[in-house]
Amino acid sequence: TPAATVARVIGELGDRGTRAAVVLTDGLSPAQTTAMLKAARRHTLRIVGDHALGVQVPGMRLNAGVAPSMPADGQLALVSQCGGVTASLLDWAQAHGIGFSAVVSVGRSADADAADWLDHLGGDHRTRAILLYLDAVPSPAKFMSAARAAARNKPVIVVKAGASHDWPAVHT
Repeated sequence: TPAATVARVIGELGDRGTRAAVVLTDGLSPAQTTAMLKAARRHTLRIVGDHALGVQVPGMRLNAGVAPSMPADGQLALVSQCGGVTASLLDWAQAHGIGFSAVVSVGRSADADAADWLDHLGGDHRTRAILLYLDAVPSPAKFMSAARAAARNKPVIVVKAGASHDWPAVHT
């Protein structure tokens, strides 16, 4: 849906009892993002995105996004902030017979971020390892708490783009 209608659509989805939505739309202004989040919070509706590719769960045959095909089912979860990296990894994985328990392209993470997905995937019985590709960590304390908790149950691998001088030290 166009950026100008996202908040209204989220409100309508919330009115219908929807619990989560993927916002693929790019170019939301700060005011539009605030309105979208306000509409979502009124209904405790969680948002993936904006500017996300979506969520795929091969074991459930869920493709809630724009990916043209479903990856193979497997035990590796991928969470990425970059749609281009997500698409490239999916192409590479398909060529090498690697499957996924979940693939999440969070986009700008206006609501549900990588830490929220770590919390979820850390307890997911279908996921044996978690791979994250991150451009930025807006809430380092929240992220580190989620990463430590998930790493108690399974391997967590984080690839951070760009310079790492601002990256919090990880000691596990």
